[in-house]
Amino acid sequence: MNKISKIALTAIIVFLCGIAPVYGDTASNENMQVIVNGAKLPNAKAMIKNGETLLPFRAFIEGLGGKVGSDPETDALIGELNGETLKVWAGENIMEYQQRGYYLSSPVRIIQNRTYLPIRSAAEVLGYEVVFEKKSRTVTLTKYGFGQDKSIVRLLKGYMERSLEQPLQDIFIDGYEELIYLDEQLYEGYGPYQSFETWVGVIEYPSNTRAVVTAGYRSETQVLHESVETEFSLIKVGTVWKIYKVNPIHFQMELPGDVDNTVKELEENKPAAVQNVLRDLHAYFKAMNEENYDQAISFTSPLYIAYWNSRAQEWYTYEKILKTRFEITTTKEELLETRVVYMDDSYAAVHARILYSEQLDGEEEVEEPYEYEVIISMDLIDGIRWTYNSELNINSDY
Repeated sequence: MNKISKIALTAIIVFLCGIAPVYGDTASNENMQVIVNGAKLPNAKAMIKNGETLLPFRAFIEGLGGKVGSDPETDALIGELNGETLKVWAGENIMEYQQRGYYLSSPVRIIQNRTYLPIRSAAEVLGYEVVFEKKSRTVTLTKYGFGQDKSIVRLLKGYMERSLEQPLQDIFIDGYEELIYLDEQLYEGYGPYQSFETWVGVIEYPSNTRAVVTAGYRSETQVLHESVETEFSLIKVGTVWKIYKVNPIHFQMELPGDVDNTVKELEENKPAAVQNVLRDLHAYFKAMNEENYDQAISFTSPLYIAYWNSRAQEWYTYEKILKTRFEITTTKEELLETRVVYMDDSYAAVHARILYSEQLDGEEEVEEPYEYEVIISMDLIDGIRWTYNSELNINSDY
């Protein structure tokens, strides 16, 4: 009985071993599938050796949309992919791509007259995520960011055009909301748009969850023409892309070519209104130069003060900042030239040249006075008083 039991037990073990998958054996390589960006690669002839998935070099390169060649002088196999050259050598574990060398997880080998290379390490150099599913015996290669371009373009265009449904802070990862540099309340300033065009460049994916892209916009109003170029870095949180870094690249502003005609028409058609705007603007600058706190506050737009204070800490309110400025510095901003370039029932834009000087209390001037050009935004309050809202230095191109 004991002898029979041992024989039966041995037979069972042999039987189970015979049907169990052994992924290091050639027998396990039958019916393996390779999927590249959702499409099945025909006749891939993939195999597993010592737990590593191998794929013929030709099938690999052609499956990624490239062409295969060779270099007899160096015995290198060559793949041409998207204008870039990839080289490997039989027996070597080095792959050259974009004129840089990379180590493969194992040497390139010849099996049944085909050149095989380790698919995972080779594909990751080219920016592909590799997944092996044992049950379905499927190797899946997915280009970083595959199918994600539309989502990112929609996000960035919506951000620049202000056409997103969700609040702006929701498109930034937590803690980076301060990167919102196109403020909603100020964005529609400088008059209605005559044209506004956004663009998004080529998107690069350093990994499957990160993207870098340069995008920008060109806008024209009656007051100002702008050209803006910015590098955005994004990260994928779950299934949603969010912005985590904003790097300004280029910013150019210029007055419209017909600005002189615009100024003349306003002076002819609305002389009293134009004079009221300039009168109150000069009153604001006079109060600031004389450090007259009450007058300065009265000629500052309450819309801007409320906007500032809604984002500031208690110790950083507009009123406290203004008082501190008057206590520690003496700033002079002399209006050299002012002209109204746009106005409607509640808003006006003034083109001005300003001579600026500053000194700390009890000290000499911090620097030599200098002149600069600005567009000053003015708000009409209660239909009576024009108040200073903000200014944009149009000499600050970069």
